[in-house]
Amino acid sequence: MTLNQMGKIFPRLLGVLSAMLLASPAAALDDIEFDLRTTLSAVQSERGVFQGDDVESSGVGISADSSVTFVEGETRLEISVDPTVFEFSDETRGTRKSLGIGIELSQRIGETLKLSVRSRRVSNIVTLESRSADQRSLRGEVEWEKGNDRLRLRGEYRMRDYDDAEQSEGEGPLVEVQYNRRLGPYHWLRLSARHDAIESDNERRSYERERVRAEYSLPVAKRLRLRPALEYRQWRYDSRIARGDMNDELRRDSLINPEIGIAYGKTRGFFLNGTAEYEFRKSNDERFGENAPRFTLDVGYRF
Repeated sequence: MTLNQMGKIFPRLLGVLSAMLLASPAAALDDIEFDLRTTLSAVQSERGVFQGDDVESSGVGISADSSVTFVEGETRLEISVDPTVFEFSDETRGTRKSLGIGIELSQRIGETLKLSVRSRRVSNIVTLESRSADQRSLRGEVEWEKGNDRLRLRGEYRMRDYDDAEQSEGEGPLVEVQYNRRLGPYHWLRLSARHDAIESDNERRSYERERVRAEYSLPVAKRLRLRPALEYRQWRYDSRIARGDMNDELRRDSLINPEIGIAYGKTRGFFLNGTAEYEFRKSNDERFGENAPRFTLDVGYRF
């Protein structure tokens, strides 16, 4: 069975597992946990053109993240649903409506190790290579945690269907390593490195990309944290000629992104996250080297 076939049977697998769990007596489980978070988002970006990214351009949106988790000993099974509606400021772009459905199984082994696998399907997302794609993904993760140190290793395979006239498709891996050092309550340092790639039957959508990111969380008042970050990204397209490049080379882009953020709230109740960042971009294509500021604000409630 191919990865593509496995991704297509995921909705049926989710339905069967949900029915089995909901039909089981509650007493057979150690615990059942419910979680719901609703968020209002606003984004302001000064980019002159759409440059391709995994984040929204300017606009406002609303989202809900809900999940139910079944716990039996050291085993956890989580089923999640997350709808999103986003209205772009650009009048040429229609409202983005997205729905994600996921299922994750995790198993703790001893005091320091946790293994997890996840399958997820999400519709109409913004990606580096497309303004609209449906995605199916399979992910495995190993987490080691001891004292104040945590290390995560993650591998994921993504299959994408693009909203274009050719009904093109793409697929490819993502690998990531993340280290987190806890310094105190809400006080931590996090470092991560990631490589991902997509190979598509529409060659213009194929790419390779690397990302390195450092984040720091510093409590400054009750429930308030300062969140500076610095990120570097670089990516290459397999079949996009750079306009203005004297040698007609393929397009290559990079970005350095300093960020300052604030976070207010606790595990439950009202929360607020805001960021101000500046994108220093470099490209051998004369259309995509524009620097630009970007601001985001998320306000929500965790039930």
